[in-house]
Amino acid sequence: MKMDVKLRRFLVFALVAFAVGVCAPATAVAVGDEPGNPPVTDTVEPAGGYWTIDDAGALIPAGEEECDVHYNGEGLLVIRDAVPDDALQAIVDELGIAPSDEDGSGLIVFNGDAGAVHGDATLTGDLVVGEGQTLTVPEDTILTIPEGVTLTNEGTLEVLGSVTAAGTIAGAGTVVGAERIDTPDPVSVVPTAIEEQPDDVTVAAGGDATASIVASGTGLSYQWQYSADGGTTWVNLDGATAESCTYSGVTVDMDGYVFRCVVTGEGGSVTSEVATLTVTHDHQLIEVEAKAPTCTDDGNIAYWYCDGCGCYYRDAAGTDEIAEEQTVDPATDHVPAATWSSDEHGHWHACENGCGAKLNYAEHTTVVEGKKDATCTKDGYTGDTTCSICGYEIATGKVVRALEHSFTTYVSNDDATCTKDGTETATCDNGCGATDTRTDKGSKLDHKVTTVGAVDPTCTEKGYTGDKVCELCDKVLEKGKAVDASGHEWGEPTWCWSEDGEKFVATFTCERDADHTKVLTATPKVTVKTKPTCTKTGERLYKGTVKLDGVEYSAKATGTIAATGHDFEDGVCTVCGKKDPDYVKWAKDKEILPATGDMVMVGVIGVALVGVLALGAGVLLKRRK
Repeated sequence: MKMDVKLRRFLVFALVAFAVGVCAPATAVAVGDEPGNPPVTDTVEPAGGYWTIDDAGALIPAGEEECDVHYNGEGLLVIRDAVPDDALQAIVDELGIAPSDEDGSGLIVFNGDAGAVHGDATLTGDLVVGEGQTLTVPEDTILTIPEGVTLTNEGTLEVLGSVTAAGTIAGAGTVVGAERIDTPDPVSVVPTAIEEQPDDVTVAAGGDATASIVASGTGLSYQWQYSADGGTTWVNLDGATAESCTYSGVTVDMDGYVFRCVVTGEGGSVTSEVATLTVTHDHQLIEVEAKAPTCTDDGNIAYWYCDGCGCYYRDAAGTDEIAEEQTVDPATDHVPAATWSSDEHGHWHACENGCGAKLNYAEHTTVVEGKKDATCTKDGYTGDTTCSICGYEIATGKVVRALEHSFTTYVSNDDATCTKDGTETATCDNGCGATDTRTDKGSKLDHKVTTVGAVDPTCTEKGYTGDKVCELCDKVLEKGKAVDASGHEWGEPTWCWSEDGEKFVATFTCERDADHTKVLTATPKVTVKTKPTCTKTGERLYKGTVKLDGVEYSAKATGTIAATGHDFEDGVCTVCGKKDPDYVKWAKDKEILPATGDMVMVGVIGVALVGVLALGAGVLLKRRK
């Protein structure tokens, strides 16, 4: 009877926690030394106890039977159901279990069925690794078993670091890394071996086939296998996990199967020799008569068949075995005739074997032969419908009576004039080439009017509107009329001074004919715009007016008046009051030299004369501008 899983775990839990010895007083937890876990440095001596784990992960004191966590206070921490690494670290932190590097003590933690030694640890009491449990001694870690202490291994002891055992290591469990265990009584591992190999088995179809072996070693397990291809591939037999294997209800097709057993123990794994299964039975032969093949179906020779083993024989005694394919008499295949066979639907090649098959059957490919279109004067023919492949006549043609001319599309001949309608012609729609020409009623053209003999009037001569004449028939449709001379159209004149500088000259040009001009003169009226001073010139304004065809035209011009110069008397100008810088006041008592006085007068007269001449010349130039 199988033990309930929860009950078994509880018993293991209790066994580990209470039925075994414990580690040295404890204080080193290697959980904090694992990657991702911060080291714990405080040293404490926590008391043992029992706890459950609530939904928040906190430890709640509990009784022994319902607890999830037990710490014995001496280096052994047992967690009934495995928890994640972070939850394990939280439990260690909450219990205050911390490692101690000073005395090298360590801790054994069972997280579910997985146990591990954290830090160097020494057992102070017996410890049992239960069935299904594993205790691992990691690399760089030492587990010490003192004299008088026993480690019983019923599960797996995995030694990656080292174990120093003055005490005893017992149990039938698996030991990995036995070479790293230092003990006066070395841990012995019994090699797995097969003492008796399986025998070949012969059994009648439908019977039971049994094979067995005898093996030696510790912790042995068995798995029987079979191969249906002579040992190339192997398949495990379900439920065949004991020293003996029985296969019930063997069939004939299992004849030649081979079997073997794979035995695994603490001392390794070995595979037995193969045993061959021979299945016997009495043939129950069934006669099959010969059947001739047809064009499409295989026939067969006469043969005998055993329904029990599925074998075929050429004789009734079952001594001449043959393969199934040797019983087949292959189909002969069709032999198509050289000529086509036809009906109204299609054509085919008949099979010369007389099987009635229509080989290469296809519908007719129609073609019309002897077709002739009717013309306006001759009969036509619709043509005979035949198959272009086999020549079968599908339908006979009919005579088509001659057609009459058909004129529907008339085209103008473009021969209409201003005096009569033109003509239009149509070609026979039937394609015979015949034509029909008739009057194109209403096609008479309108006169195409143009003006002939038109003369534009000039400023002085009359013009003519021209005669209205048809370009098509040259008929004068309307006589022209005379047009009066247009007269001059004068624009704005251009102005200049006359050659003597006394008058304005206005030159007019006709805008209709630039060769027609008219010249008029005007004596300008003169006014003084700005009077001259002793030192500055003045300005005259000239304005002249001419009249042409009742329209007045005016022009203006300006001229310069020379400065008057100073009129000094007793050294002061009588006009502007400016002092004469060259004036010398004569002393009353001094004699005046006549010669000198004469020279001064001459100079004054000369200066005045030059001024008058300059003034006259300035006015004349301005006026001629």
